[in-house]
Amino acid sequence: MNRAEDEEGPRLRCARDAHGPVNPAEDEARRLIIEGASALDVPLTPEAAVRLATLVALLRRWNQHINLIGPADLGQAIDRHIHDSLALLRLLDRPEIRDHATSWTDIGSGAGLPGLVLAIARPELDLHLVEPTGKKLAFILEARRRLDIRNAHPQLARLEELEPRSAPAALSRAVFPPERWAERGRHLVHPGGLILVMMAGHPPEKLVRQARWIDRLRLPHSGATRTNAILVAGAPSPPQDPARE
Repeated sequence: MNRAEDEEGPRLRCARDAHGPVNPAEDEARRLIIEGASALDVPLTPEAAVRLATLVALLRRWNQHINLIGPADLGQAIDRHIHDSLALLRLLDRPEIRDHATSWTDIGSGAGLPGLVLAIARPELDLHLVEPTGKKLAFILEARRRLDIRNAHPQLARLEELEPRSAPAALSRAVFPPERWAERGRHLVHPGGLILVMMAGHPPEKLVRQARWIDRLRLPHSGATRTNAILVAGAPSPPQDPARE
């Protein structure tokens, strides 16, 4: 790899010069990402697909030295992490949710999942990626630099160090049990702020009843079930919008 390729930058060399990945693995990753996004009914630009394919390549390369995503082949990595993150846009793209918040705080972002994925797919959103582990934050910083992700804002911190009721909206993936995250999220967002809870399998019924918006889905390749719910801080349990299946 020459120096120019290593430094990459400016919109990933104009999205690999008209959306052409640099190697067969990235081409296959791009294809799988596009197919999955289509199956999820999540619009994705060609540029975003190219950049997400490069993110997958970076994740798998770093994962050989730092446990970012665990053991996974290409299809598993994309389905478990990229598609799982993109699926949140089924909610976040809804106009009534955009009216509430376009800035989201990703607590315990780890390898930048879902924060980096959302930032790439939706440049109009602001993502604040909070991660307490220095090695994982180093990956987020490198990915942000290489992919020129200007709307991602990493921070080395723990949830307890953040100012209470300071965020318009917050989400967290696989850091806390769902009910615990819902409670902790309520202390982080301001009154009327949004808390997005990502759940697998059978979600807690009490939490489902508290949600303002709910989306139920299956991941495109594995068929794993997901329930994503958004709660409004300080609001009573409302009548829910119809769930998307």
